[in-house]
Amino acid sequence: MSLVHIDYSIDKEKYQNIFWENVNDGCWHHSCVMGSRRELYWWRILIREKNNRNTHLLKFTDEIAKDLNIYGMDNYPRFNYYFPNRGLPPHNDPDNMVAININLFDTIPKIFVEDIEYPYECALIDVGGKIHGFHPDPNYRLILKFCLRHPWDEVYERLDKFGLIIT
Repeated sequence: MSLVHIDYSIDKEKYQNIFWENVNDGCWHHSCVMGSRRELYWWRILIREKNNRNTHLLKFTDEIAKDLNIYGMDNYPRFNYYFPNRGLPPHNDPDNMVAININLFDTIPKIFVEDIEYPYECALIDVGGKIHGFHPDPNYRLILKFCLRHPWDEVYERLDKFGLIIT
């Protein structure tokens, strides 16, 4: 499997406000390469425990991690904000990482995984093992993303144990 939908929703307005209240603590992400030049792709706020000014945001992401049964795992939560008419070229993320993406806007984002496009609200995605990205569209995107350095099966089983996998 490369993507499964998760039966989970959050207060989008609350998490949008948290993002905007902390937007100045973010940074540009620019590691994707297009041809021979680097481009700035999206604004992100990393939320980590050690040596980070955003540790106060852990109380919000820990709450969700507990709901999803991923609390205590090797996890790097973040907000990703994408500008309109921007795509993300096909790529794999490092370390065979899997991700849980939670949409925070009313428009439904789409991601392609191995050339199949999926709309989602909340999904577990094999971003380390599968080529993925998204095509440009006219909408802004705000995603709360949990980057997990654990095997797909382990994360899937933990979500399934809480009855969160949509089949």
